[in-house]
Amino acid sequence: ETLNGMLARLDEAFRQMRRFAADAAHELRTPLTALKGGIEVALRSSRTPEEYRHVLASSLEDVDRLIHVAEDLLLLSRAAAGPELPRPRIEMEPLVLEVLEVGARLAQGTGVHVKLGGVAPAAVRADAGALGRAMRNLVENAVEYTPPGGTVELTLGSGDGQAMFAVRDTGIGIAPADA
Repeated sequence: ETLNGMLARLDEAFRQMRRFAADAAHELRTPLTALKGGIEVALRSSRTPEEYRHVLASSLEDVDRLIHVAEDLLLLSRAAAGPELPRPRIEMEPLVLEVLEVGARLAQGTGVHVKLGGVAPAAVRADAGALGRAMRNLVENAVEYTPPGGTVELTLGSGDGQAMFAVRDTGIGIAPADA
């Protein structure tokens, strides 16, 4: 009876956690999307001073990051909600090229060079949105932590039935204690 009570409480706690994650993601995404639209419109205005435009551009980047957080919360709540659906087959090369373009845009004006290394044909079964977010996150971090004059290189390989996406940079790296 004690064990059944404990399992029931755990089940309820997990249900509440999933509900919270879904509610939080929904509540964050709507106002953030509206804020993003307003900032984009303000950036198009020719009457805005350059310093103000810079602040708005920076705010827009922050809003994009928060939207990613909201999307990740939704993904987490969906994953915890039930059985996983079969994943579609995704060709990796177009995704790598898209991430390369994002990295190059982020690196503009920073002195960081983003380039494409070797690319081998590779495909995976995955959630394209979640995989793309993970890949973009790796590249964003590499660009952010690479000093001017440094390089960020993306590669795609395959072998033994696996795909391998790698981001190498000349940045500060990860402390051994955190690796």
